[in-house]
Amino acid sequence: MLERAGSVPRVASGSTAPSIWGIAQVSEKYSQSPDGLRAKLESAKAMSAALGNAAKRSWEYSKSQFEFALKQGGITEPIVLSYGSARSGPDSPEYGQAVVFNKELAERGWVGRSGGGNGIMEAAGKGMAEGGSRLFGVNILLPWEQKPNAYVDKKSLVTAKQFPERMELLRSGNVQGIAVFRGGIGTIQEFADILGNWNTKKIDALPMAFVDKKFWEPFKKQLETLIEDGKLGPEILDPKNVIFTDSAEEAAAFIDKRSGELRKERAERAARAQEVRIEARQRALAAIPGMRSVQRLRRTRREHVDAQTHSENTGPHRSRSRGRTEPAVREKTKGPGEQ
Repeated sequence: MLERAGSVPRVASGSTAPSIWGIAQVSEKYSQSPDGLRAKLESAKAMSAALGNAAKRSWEYSKSQFEFALKQGGITEPIVLSYGSARSGPDSPEYGQAVVFNKELAERGWVGRSGGGNGIMEAAGKGMAEGGSRLFGVNILLPWEQKPNAYVDKKSLVTAKQFPERMELLRSGNVQGIAVFRGGIGTIQEFADILGNWNTKKIDALPMAFVDKKFWEPFKKQLETLIEDGKLGPEILDPKNVIFTDSAEEAAAFIDKRSGELRKERAERAARAQEVRIEARQRALAAIPGMRSVQRLRRTRREHVDAQTHSENTGPHRSRSRGRTEPAVREKTKGPGEQ
């Protein structure tokens, strides 16, 4: 039989499991419970669904990350990203600009990366091919099929399922420059991701070229307003790193030059950091009792070994073939009757 505990029925001790009628009564009591049991049940169901979705998304994301690492993780050449509309046709001005831009950088030893689809993504591949280089793609699954373009490297093509995942993969690896051509909301989303991570110091500064001054002027003014209001750091529009131009050739030259300067700056910072670590280690060792005496003893031994090696290498009558000193040739004593 069922006994009641408060407003929720339970199985009495010693009785059999509740019948179908009893289960229905329990469900009814949960749904009518004044103390929020139904709300708790719904919350648990929602949490279970969220955890399942998170596990699925985590697996899909990890799978794409591994695929990207295997196919594009070993690229050592500088990579330039090309953002722009997938709807730009071969006759549009921005398509031609993207071809010229990528060809210029391909001839300077760069490789390209884009979404791997049509429009500007295709133009980037065409320019890279004309310049003797390659285009790496990060495609995405859409409700309509987005086929990779004819120029993308098929063996290294990676396909993402979500836009945030795709944007992260696009800017991963040895990316050293970005070009933004005419585009729509997807293009804005992509380079806004770059600017957001740049502004929060999640990624290092990259040279970025916006091609088509008139088209990007309103966006530039909006960024200036955000900087004036203190919502963005001034480095977002630092002319050393960002350029607005109508010339694809100028954009390519700017990115190639500035990326070289940034590589040099990073190398110098790394060297200084290494010096600081070495000095800190030496100070820590010097603070250990007796360590100075040990260091002096080691230094004296090294000096002694160096001096001995120098003496052996520079001594008289050194034999080059056997590496030892030969005895001096004695003058032969003349015998009787010899002149």
